[in-house]
Order: sequence, then C-alpha cells, then structure tokens
Amino acid sequence: DKRWGFGLGAGAYGNFSKSGVGIMPEAYLSRYLSPTFDLMLQQNFAAFNSKVRSDLDAANTVLNLRLKLYNGKIINEDSPVRPYLYGGPGLLFDNNTEGLNFNLGIGSKFAVSPSTSLFLEGGYIDGITYQDGVGDDRKEDMWKVIGGIEFSFGKPKDTDNDGVPDRKDECPDTPFGVTV
Repeated sequence: DKRWGFGLGAGAYGNFSKSGVGIMPEAYLSRYLSPTFDLMLQQNFAAFNSKVRSDLDAANTVLNLRLKLYNGKIINEDSPVRPYLYGGPGLLFDNNTEGLNFNLGIGSKFAVSPSTSLFLEGGYIDGITYQDGVGDDRKEDMWKVIGGIEFSFGKPKDTDNDGVPDRKDECPDTPFGVTV
C-alpha cells in the first residue's frame, strides 16, 4: 500500500579479474509503479578490497527496474517472501575513469511489518574499460551480495476516501455518504 521505499544495506563484492573481496554499502530510493514493477535509484560504493590499494575502489549510481516475481495467487504482494529480478543502466566511477554501465541481479524481500522488509540480493556489475597504466585496456566486472532493510512510506491511493486502499477496495468509486 505504500508507494515509496528507502533501503539501506551492506555486503561483500569482488571483481572477476583480481579476485579480491571488499565491503559494499548500498542505499536506494524506490517507487512503486505497478504490482509487477518498481523503479529504483540506487547507489553502491565498493570499498576496502583486499587486492586494491585505495580505500574506495568504485562508485556506481544506477537506475534499476525491479521485476517482482510474486504476482500470482500463491506468492503475492501480501506474502512474507517476495522474490524479484532487477536490472538497469548506471554510471560507474572506477580506476580514475567513469562510464556508462549496467547491472542485473536477483533477490528477495522478507516482510517484517507492513512498512518494513529485510532484503537479500546478489548481482553483477558490468565494468568499464580503462587504461591499466602500461597502455593496455582493462575491464573489471564485479559481483555483489547485499543484505539490508527497506522502509516503505507514503499514503496508499484511496479514490473514494473510505479508508480502504483502492487495491483492496471492492468498490473504489463509491460516492461519499452512500451505504455499501
């Protein structure tokens, strides 16, 4: 029933070429679009990798579309476990270079209350091409595993102002004062 969400999480990341492991904090703002899709503005920071000299390895800002896989009768928007897929374009800052990239992944939300969910997801971050210092082009694709918490907020749509959200209201257009 809440249209907006704010998520905070942290986990591990690594890149496929150097095999080091680091810490990846994450924050996002999501907007409910439909029972099938959410739009998410997400920020990840790749930090403290065991194979990288600097503390901040990369930063990735992405606009993801989250495809909810719980649009059926068994698993729906009210289910305690809500799996999803996500993907979208981003702007990656890595190795003193910036460029457009994309990311994709799979995850699940676990409802704690009507306004709070825990989440766990795994994903792939497409790297950008950069010069490695000896004249060779390199690209570092990354993986991530993140866990965190999402808080939902906002007022649900209630067209007839009867206190029942439209998605649960059997007659959402009832005129004010009419007995149903």
